[in-house]
Amino acid sequence: MAAFGDPAHNRYALHIVNRGNQRSVVLTGLPESVTAWRRFVTDAHRGMEEHGRVEVRSGTADFVLPPASFTTLLSGVAHWPRSTRDEAEGTYVTGR
Repeated sequence: MAAFGDPAHNRYALHIVNRGNQRSVVLTGLPESVTAWRRFVTDAHRGMEEHGRVEVRSGTADFVLPPASFTTLLSGVAHWPRSTRDEAEGTYVTGR
C-alpha cells in the first residue's frame, strides 16, 4: 500500500496491491474531511476502471478488494484529468 496526500486541498490517493484472493479491508484513521473515495481497479480484465465509491464513516472505510488486483482510491477529485498523446514527443500529457 502507498498513500499520498494534499491536506490543504483535501486530496488523497491510496494505492493497494492485492496479490491473493478476494479479501475484505477495513481502513481506519482516515482524515475526517474525507467522506467517500472514488475506486479504480486494474487487473487482468480491467485497466484503471472506475469501480464505484467507497464510503467513509468516522474515519473508517470498509470494502472488498478483488483478487489479484491493484486498487486506487481517490478523494477530492471530481473528474479524472484528460490525457493526450504528444505525437511529436511520443509522451503523454495530462490536463490538456
